[in-house]
Amino acid sequence: MTEHSPLHVATSPLTRHYAAAKDMWIPSKYNGHGPVAEYWATQDAATIQDLSQIRKFDIAGPDSLPFVN
Repeated sequence: MTEHSPLHVATSPLTRHYAAAKDMWIPSKYNGHGPVAEYWATQDAATIQDLSQIRKFDIAGPDSLPFVN
């Protein structure tokens, strides 16, 4: 079942282009900007990247640093 990501409220005014990523809809491109403009925005300014669908893990405990390394 696909649902909106937590950032949908912020990204929905900027695009109507979404793609399913795991179980969430995430923006695939933004209106009025092509891939070249989006590339230069990442180099020269700021971008919004919705990574909500990426799994996150908390690793804690006395052996957590050696485990992660």
